Amino acid sequence: MNPPALLLKSASKWYGQLLALNGANLELGPGIHGLVGSNGSGKTTLLRIASGLILPDEGSALIHGISTRNPQARSLVGYAPETDSFYEEYTTLEFLTIMARLHGFRGGVAKRLAIQALEKVDLGDQAKKRLRGCSRGMRQRVKLAQAILHDPPLLLLDEPFSGVDPVVRGDLVGLFRTMAAGGRTILFSSHELDEVERLTDDILVLVRGRIVAVGTAMEIRQRLDNHPCRVSLEWADSHDQPTLNVLSSEWASWPEVSGWDRSNPPIGRRGCLVRSPREGDFLTRLHGQVMRLGWALDRVENLDGSTRVLVGRILGGKMLGGTS
Repeated sequence: MNPPALLLKSASKWYGQLLALNGANLELGPGIHGLVGSNGSGKTTLLRIASGLILPDEGSALIHGISTRNPQARSLVGYAPETDSFYEEYTTLEFLTIMARLHGFRGGVAKRLAIQALEKVDLGDQAKKRLRGCSRGMRQRVKLAQAILHDPPLLLLDEPFSGVDPVVRGDLVGLFRTMAAGGRTILFSSHELDEVERLTDDILVLVRGRIVAVGTAMEIRQRLDNHPCRVSLEWADSHDQPTLNVLSSEWASWPEVSGWDRSNPPIGRRGCLVRSPREGDFLTRLHGQVMRLGWALDRVENLDGSTRVLVGRILGGKMLGGTS
Protein backbone atom coordinates (compact mmCIF):
# COMPACT_ATOMS: atom_id res chain seq x y z
CA MET A 1 0.00 0.00 0.00
CA ASN A 2 1.41 3.37 -1.01
CA PRO A 3 1.90 5.97 1.73
CA PRO A 4 -0.26 9.12 1.60
CA ALA A 5 1.02 12.06 -0.41
CA LEU A 6 0.97 14.21 2.72
CA LEU A 7 0.75 13.06 6.33
CA LEU A 8 0.80 15.40 9.32
CA LYS A 9 0.92 13.80 12.76
CA SER A 10 0.16 16.09 15.71
CA ALA A 11 2.13 18.86 13.99
CA SER A 12 2.50 22.03 16.07
CA LYS A 13 4.43 25.23 15.50
CA TRP A 14 5.19 28.07 17.90
CA TYR A 15 6.32 31.59 17.07
CA GLY A 16 7.40 32.86 20.44
CA GLN A 17 4.28 32.61 22.59
CA LEU A 18 1.98 32.31 19.58
CA LEU A 19 0.79 28.78 18.77
CA ALA A 20 0.35 29.05 14.98
CA LEU A 21 -0.45 25.37 14.36
CA ASN A 22 -1.93 23.23 17.09
CA GLY A 23 -1.61 19.44 16.84
CA ALA A 24 -2.65 19.18 13.19
CA ASN A 25 -3.45 15.68 11.95
CA LEU A 26 -3.98 15.37 8.23
CA GLU A 27 -3.76 12.65 5.58
CA LEU A 28 -4.14 13.51 1.90
CA GLY A 29 -4.16 11.36 -1.20
CA PRO A 30 -4.48 12.21 -4.90
CA GLY A 31 -6.97 14.91 -5.83
CA ILE A 32 -7.64 18.57 -5.07
CA HIS A 33 -8.08 19.73 -1.49
CA GLY A 34 -9.03 23.23 -0.37
CA LEU A 35 -7.77 24.81 2.86
CA VAL A 36 -9.91 27.65 4.20
CA GLY A 37 -9.65 29.87 7.24
CA SER A 38 -9.49 33.50 8.26
CA ASN A 39 -6.28 35.52 8.25
CA GLY A 40 -4.05 34.31 11.07
CA SER A 41 -5.73 30.91 11.27
CA GLY A 42 -2.48 29.08 10.43
CA LYS A 43 -2.96 28.26 6.73
CA THR A 44 0.46 29.51 5.60
CA THR A 45 2.19 27.83 8.54
CA LEU A 46 0.54 24.51 7.69
CA LEU A 47 1.58 24.80 4.02
CA ARG A 48 5.16 25.76 4.91
CA ILE A 49 5.44 22.79 7.27
CA ALA A 50 3.96 20.49 4.62
CA SER A 51 6.51 21.76 2.10
CA GLY A 52 9.47 21.25 4.41
CA LEU A 53 10.39 24.95 4.42
CA ILE A 54 9.94 24.98 8.19
CA LEU A 55 9.90 22.09 10.64
CA PRO A 56 7.22 21.47 13.25
CA ASP A 57 8.23 22.03 16.87
CA GLU A 58 6.19 18.98 17.80
CA GLY A 59 4.89 16.10 15.70
CA SER A 60 5.94 15.23 12.17
CA ALA A 61 5.27 15.85 8.48
CA LEU A 62 5.83 13.22 5.78
CA ILE A 63 5.66 13.48 1.99
CA HIS A 64 5.02 10.10 0.37
CA GLY A 65 6.34 8.46 3.53
CA ILE A 66 9.53 10.56 3.73
CA SER A 67 10.03 12.97 6.61
CA THR A 68 10.31 16.61 5.58
CA ARG A 69 13.49 16.66 7.68
CA ASN A 70 15.00 14.63 4.84
CA PRO A 71 16.00 16.87 1.87
CA GLN A 72 14.83 14.12 -0.49
CA ALA A 73 11.22 14.86 0.50
CA ARG A 74 11.47 18.43 -0.81
CA SER A 75 12.06 17.21 -4.35
CA LEU A 76 8.57 15.67 -4.25
CA VAL A 77 6.74 18.93 -3.56
CA GLY A 78 6.06 22.14 -5.47
CA TYR A 79 5.25 25.18 -3.35
CA ALA A 80 3.88 28.55 -4.47
CA PRO A 81 3.84 31.06 -1.58
CA GLU A 82 1.24 33.79 -1.23
CA THR A 83 3.85 36.54 -1.65
CA ASP A 84 6.76 36.65 -4.08
CA SER A 85 10.36 37.78 -3.83
CA PHE A 86 11.91 37.72 -7.30
CA TYR A 87 15.21 38.90 -8.72
CA GLU A 88 13.53 41.67 -10.65
CA GLU A 89 16.18 42.01 -13.39
CA TYR A 90 15.72 38.44 -14.61
CA THR A 91 13.31 37.53 -17.38
CA THR A 92 10.61 34.99 -16.58
CA LEU A 93 12.51 32.35 -18.56
CA GLU A 94 15.83 33.12 -16.84
CA PHE A 95 14.22 32.92 -13.42
CA LEU A 96 12.52 29.59 -14.10
CA THR A 97 15.65 28.14 -15.67
CA ILE A 98 17.55 28.95 -12.48
CA MET A 99 14.79 27.33 -10.43
CA ALA A 100 15.06 24.19 -12.58
CA ARG A 101 18.82 24.10 -12.04
CA LEU A 102 18.27 24.32 -8.28
CA HIS A 103 16.16 21.18 -8.64
CA GLY A 104 19.17 19.45 -10.17
CA PHE A 105 18.43 19.80 -13.90
CA ARG A 106 21.24 20.96 -16.15
CA GLY A 107 21.77 22.83 -19.41
CA GLY A 108 19.15 22.45 -22.08
CA VAL A 109 16.93 20.28 -19.89
CA ALA A 110 16.51 23.09 -17.34
CA LYS A 111 15.61 25.58 -20.07
CA ARG A 112 13.17 23.18 -21.70
CA LEU A 113 11.38 22.58 -18.40
CA ALA A 114 11.20 26.33 -17.83
CA ILE A 115 9.63 26.88 -21.26
CA GLN A 116 7.11 24.10 -20.69
CA ALA A 117 6.14 25.56 -17.30
CA LEU A 118 5.59 29.02 -18.84
CA GLU A 119 3.36 27.49 -21.49
CA LYS A 120 1.30 25.62 -18.90
CA VAL A 121 0.45 28.88 -17.11
CA ASP A 122 -0.19 30.72 -20.40
CA LEU A 123 2.98 32.81 -20.30
CA GLY A 124 4.74 31.19 -23.22
CA ASP A 125 4.83 34.50 -25.10
CA GLN A 126 6.30 36.34 -22.10
CA ALA A 127 9.57 34.42 -21.80
CA LYS A 128 11.68 37.56 -22.39
CA LYS A 129 9.67 39.85 -20.11
CA ARG A 130 11.58 41.05 -17.06
CA LEU A 131 9.99 40.28 -13.74
CA ARG A 132 10.02 43.93 -12.67
CA GLY A 133 7.56 44.64 -15.50
CA CYS A 134 5.13 41.82 -14.72
CA SER A 135 1.65 42.58 -13.46
CA ARG A 136 0.37 41.04 -10.25
CA GLY A 137 -1.49 38.36 -12.17
CA MET A 138 1.59 37.51 -14.24
CA ARG A 139 3.76 37.30 -11.13
CA GLN A 140 1.22 34.92 -9.64
CA ARG A 141 1.48 32.69 -12.69
CA VAL A 142 5.29 32.78 -12.57
CA LYS A 143 5.07 31.48 -8.98
CA LEU A 144 2.83 28.66 -10.16
CA ALA A 145 5.22 27.88 -13.00
CA GLN A 146 8.17 27.48 -10.64
CA ALA A 147 6.06 25.20 -8.42
CA ILE A 148 5.14 22.82 -11.25
CA LEU A 149 8.23 22.90 -13.48
CA HIS A 150 9.77 19.74 -11.97
CA ASP A 151 6.40 17.89 -12.14
CA PRO A 152 6.08 17.16 -8.39
CA PRO A 153 3.53 14.64 -7.10
CA LEU A 154 2.48 17.08 -4.33
CA LEU A 155 1.57 20.69 -5.06
CA LEU A 156 1.03 23.23 -2.27
CA LEU A 157 -0.46 26.57 -3.31
CA ASP A 158 -1.01 29.54 -0.99
CA GLU A 159 -3.80 31.75 -2.43
CA PRO A 160 -3.08 30.74 -6.07
CA PHE A 161 -5.98 32.73 -7.56
CA SER A 162 -5.14 36.04 -5.90
CA GLY A 163 -4.80 38.80 -8.51
CA VAL A 164 -5.56 36.49 -11.45
CA ASP A 165 -8.24 37.58 -13.92
CA PRO A 166 -11.28 35.31 -14.51
CA VAL A 167 -10.07 33.99 -17.87
CA VAL A 168 -6.68 32.90 -16.55
CA ARG A 169 -8.35 31.60 -13.40
CA GLY A 170 -10.43 29.28 -15.55
CA ASP A 171 -7.29 28.10 -17.35
CA LEU A 172 -5.57 27.38 -14.02
CA VAL A 173 -8.60 25.47 -12.75
CA GLY A 174 -8.34 23.30 -15.87
CA LEU A 175 -4.62 22.79 -15.27
CA PHE A 176 -5.18 21.74 -11.65
CA ARG A 177 -7.90 19.30 -12.63
CA THR A 178 -5.68 17.77 -15.28
CA MET A 179 -2.86 17.35 -12.78
CA ALA A 180 -5.21 15.81 -10.20
CA ALA A 181 -6.60 13.41 -12.82
CA GLY A 182 -3.00 12.33 -13.47
CA GLY A 183 -2.60 11.25 -9.83
CA ARG A 184 -1.18 14.46 -8.35
CA THR A 185 -2.17 15.78 -4.93
CA ILE A 186 -3.01 19.48 -4.72
CA LEU A 187 -3.60 21.40 -1.50
CA PHE A 188 -4.48 25.06 -1.95
CA SER A 189 -5.65 27.83 0.33
CA SER A 190 -8.12 30.48 -0.70
CA HIS A 191 -10.61 33.03 0.59
CA GLU A 192 -12.62 32.58 -2.61
CA LEU A 193 -14.85 29.95 -1.06
CA ASP A 194 -17.14 29.71 -4.06
CA GLU A 195 -14.05 28.75 -6.05
CA VAL A 196 -13.11 26.20 -3.39
CA GLU A 197 -16.47 24.48 -3.53
CA ARG A 198 -16.38 24.27 -7.34
CA LEU A 199 -12.85 22.92 -7.50
CA THR A 200 -12.02 20.72 -4.55
CA ASP A 201 -12.59 17.11 -3.65
CA ASP A 202 -12.26 18.01 0.02
CA ILE A 203 -12.61 21.09 2.21
CA LEU A 204 -10.38 21.56 5.25
CA VAL A 205 -11.33 24.24 7.75
CA LEU A 206 -8.60 25.73 9.93
CA VAL A 207 -9.46 27.83 13.00
CA ARG A 208 -6.82 29.29 15.32
CA GLY A 209 -4.28 26.68 14.31
CA ARG A 210 -6.59 23.69 14.57
CA ILE A 211 -8.21 21.65 11.80
CA VAL A 212 -11.84 21.72 12.90
CA ALA A 213 -13.57 20.13 9.89
CA VAL A 214 -12.58 17.95 6.94
CA GLY A 215 -14.97 16.76 4.26
CA THR A 216 -17.11 17.78 1.32
CA ALA A 217 -19.42 20.77 1.57
CA MET A 218 -22.34 18.35 1.96
CA GLU A 219 -20.64 16.52 4.82
CA ILE A 220 -19.87 19.80 6.57
CA ARG A 221 -23.50 20.84 6.17
CA GLN A 222 -24.61 17.58 7.78
CA ARG A 223 -22.34 18.25 10.75
CA LEU A 224 -23.90 21.68 11.14
CA ASP A 225 -27.56 20.69 10.89
CA ASN A 226 -28.31 22.35 14.25
CA HIS A 227 -27.52 25.83 13.00
CA PRO A 228 -30.16 28.47 12.20
CA CYS A 229 -30.88 29.06 8.53
CA ARG A 230 -32.96 31.34 6.32
CA VAL A 231 -35.16 29.74 3.67
CA SER A 232 -36.65 31.75 0.82
CA LEU A 233 -40.06 30.51 -0.42
CA GLU A 234 -41.93 31.57 -3.57
CA TRP A 235 -45.16 30.46 -5.21
CA ALA A 236 -47.83 31.70 -7.66
CA ASP A 237 -50.13 34.55 -6.59
CA SER A 238 -53.41 32.78 -7.19
CA HIS A 239 -56.78 32.62 -5.44
CA ASP A 240 -56.40 28.87 -4.92
CA GLN A 241 -53.02 29.24 -3.23
CA PRO A 242 -52.51 29.92 0.50
CA THR A 243 -51.69 33.45 1.62
CA LEU A 244 -48.85 34.26 3.98
CA ASN A 245 -51.39 34.91 6.72
CA VAL A 246 -52.74 31.38 6.37
CA LEU A 247 -49.26 29.85 6.36
CA SER A 248 -47.89 31.91 9.24
CA SER A 249 -50.89 31.09 11.44
CA GLU A 250 -49.61 27.49 11.36
CA TRP A 251 -45.91 28.43 11.60
CA ALA A 252 -46.59 30.31 14.83
CA SER A 253 -46.90 26.98 16.68
CA TRP A 254 -43.97 25.27 14.96
CA PRO A 255 -40.74 24.92 16.98
CA GLU A 256 -38.97 24.56 13.60
CA VAL A 257 -39.79 28.21 12.75
CA SER A 258 -38.33 31.12 14.68
CA GLY A 259 -39.75 33.90 12.49
CA TRP A 260 -40.71 35.05 9.00
CA ASP A 261 -40.81 38.16 6.82
CA ARG A 262 -42.50 39.11 3.58
CA SER A 263 -40.21 39.26 0.55
CA ASN A 264 -40.51 41.14 -2.73
CA PRO A 265 -41.03 38.51 -5.44
CA PRO A 266 -41.77 39.40 -9.08
CA ILE A 267 -45.29 40.49 -10.08
CA GLY A 268 -47.69 37.57 -10.04
CA ARG A 269 -45.78 35.81 -7.28
CA ARG A 270 -45.99 35.50 -3.50
CA GLY A 271 -42.94 35.05 -1.32
CA CYS A 272 -41.49 35.14 2.15
CA LEU A 273 -38.31 34.49 4.10
CA VAL A 274 -38.57 31.94 6.91
CA ARG A 275 -36.03 31.63 9.72
CA SER A 276 -35.55 28.17 11.20
CA PRO A 277 -33.27 26.75 13.90
CA ARG A 278 -33.00 23.42 12.03
CA GLU A 279 -33.15 23.21 8.24
CA GLY A 280 -33.82 19.46 8.02
CA ASP A 281 -36.72 19.45 10.49
CA PHE A 282 -38.26 22.55 8.91
CA LEU A 283 -38.17 21.10 5.39
CA THR A 284 -39.78 17.87 6.60
CA ARG A 285 -42.58 19.82 8.29
CA LEU A 286 -42.91 22.09 5.24
CA HIS A 287 -43.39 19.08 2.96
CA GLY A 288 -46.38 17.98 5.03
CA GLN A 289 -47.88 21.47 4.85
CA VAL A 290 -47.45 21.58 1.07
CA MET A 291 -49.24 18.25 0.64
CA ARG A 292 -52.05 19.11 3.06
CA LEU A 293 -52.85 22.54 1.60
CA GLY A 294 -52.31 21.66 -2.05
CA TRP A 295 -49.69 24.39 -2.03
CA ALA A 296 -47.93 24.79 -5.41
CA LEU A 297 -44.68 25.88 -3.79
CA ASP A 298 -42.09 26.05 -6.61
CA ARG A 299 -39.03 27.73 -5.10
CA VAL A 300 -37.26 26.75 -1.88
CA GLU A 301 -33.75 28.14 -1.35
CA ASN A 302 -31.58 27.92 1.73
CA LEU A 303 -29.80 31.28 1.75
CA ASP A 304 -27.29 30.00 4.30
CA GLY A 305 -26.26 26.85 2.46
CA SER A 306 -23.12 28.01 0.65
CA THR A 307 -19.62 27.01 1.66
CA ARG A 308 -18.92 30.68 2.45
CA VAL A 309 -21.65 30.73 5.10
CA LEU A 310 -20.91 27.25 6.42
CA VAL A 311 -17.28 28.09 7.02
CA GLY A 312 -18.32 31.42 8.47
CA ARG A 313 -20.35 29.58 11.09
CA ILE A 314 -17.42 27.37 12.01
CA LEU A 315 -15.31 30.50 12.39
CA GLY A 316 -17.77 31.92 14.87
CA GLY A 317 -19.94 33.93 12.54
CA LYS A 318 -17.18 35.68 10.58
CA MET A 319 -17.75 35.41 6.83
CA LEU A 320 -14.61 34.75 4.86
CA GLY A 321 -14.13 37.01 1.91
CA GLY A 322 -17.08 39.14 2.98
CA THR A 323 -18.61 40.86 5.95
CA SER A 324 -19.65 39.27 9.19
